[in-house]
Amino acid sequence: MIQFNYYKILGLPVQPCIDESALKANYLKLSASVHPDREGRRLDEDPEQPDATLVNEAQRILSHTPSRLKHLLTLQTGSAPGNLRQVPDELGDFFMEIGALLHKLDTIIKDKPGEDASELSRILFLKKSMSIRQLVESMLKKINQQIDRLQLQLETLNEEWKLIETDHTISPELSQNLTPLYHEWTFFERWRGQLSERLLEMTV
Repeated sequence: MIQFNYYKILGLPVQPCIDESALKANYLKLSASVHPDREGRRLDEDPEQPDATLVNEAQRILSHTPSRLKHLLTLQTGSAPGNLRQVPDELGDFFMEIGALLHKLDTIIKDKPGEDASELSRILFLKKSMSIRQLVESMLKKINQQIDRLQLQLETLNEEWKLIETDHTISPELSQNLTPLYHEWTFFERWRGQLSERLLEMTV
């Protein structure tokens, strides 16, 4: 069972999408009021007021879409969504293609010249890595397009959420629709991070 409602802490409606400007404004205002070094802060202030650590955690969770969706699903169902070790069937082709790319990247990175390598070695490595770099950049573009697609789905779901919401209780159907979206988003973001990290490692 979740202990805190980060939406409540930052004064935001419990919804899949958030108003980023409101999140920033509320966070800055609240973090200033609970900062441990704030002038005039008293030890006897409201004990239920969140501390700076909790406010920072709430901002971090709500500003990151997969983390926010996980938090929202936990609020709605009473437990966190299942683990994400199993790739959804609809992402099987992406999984195979990205897995092959990561393998190629790791193989090339092993041959990356060291800091004391000659200029010729560096040039040869750059030429060797150019084609795989183009493939990775193309895949990153596809991943970003998929995340844009999920964002549109999330915005549509958010409108349905606002129409049906009653006392922060959402129909099971809406929560069920949110779960696969959360799973897909998490995998795409994870793959994007892995590919971007490998591209950086290839830099000489």
